[in-house]
Amino acid sequence: MQTLLFLDTEFTNLTQHSALLSLALVSENGHQFYAEFTDYPKDEISDFVRDNVISKLFLDESHHTYYEGKKVLLLGTKQSIKEGLGRWLLQFGEAEKAIQIWGNCLQYDWVFFCELFGGSLQLPKQIHYMPMDISVLFQMKTGNPDTDMEEFVDDEHVIKDRKLHNALYDAQLTKACYQKLIKM
Repeated sequence: MQTLLFLDTEFTNLTQHSALLSLALVSENGHQFYAEFTDYPKDEISDFVRDNVISKLFLDESHHTYYEGKKVLLLGTKQSIKEGLGRWLLQFGEAEKAIQIWGNCLQYDWVFFCELFGGSLQLPKQIHYMPMDISVLFQMKTGNPDTDMEEFVDDEHVIKDRKLHNALYDAQLTKACYQKLIKM
């Protein structure tokens, strides 16, 4: 049986020269991985990201590696985050294609996730090469791939600390939507 992980990233802009600001993965059983990158080009940040994303980053120098129950928080370079994420993924086993990644509008997130490991052919073997997009599931279940995810989530799936455009919150939101959609 595959483990489902819900992915989100935040990045500097919508160009080919964009870089990761943060990355989050949330598992079905509540394990969370959240990282903020320190080695992105500060001068490449778009106005939208400056106004809507930067203020949602919350790690500081005291969070180089921080464990909070089932949550791992990392602040560091692309290389240190790649290594930390690789270790975190081991808890889900090492069987080939044992992990299925879900996200929302994965056109950017999946590319950044793969690039973190050196490209799609360098992904850890336990990650399935084909990610799943929650917007496709919305289309299948509701007929609307652009459903407002925050409005869709009801009291049963409430998420604390609502901070849209924070990778951890957005990954939690994707998981909550998936859980509700799959029951429909």
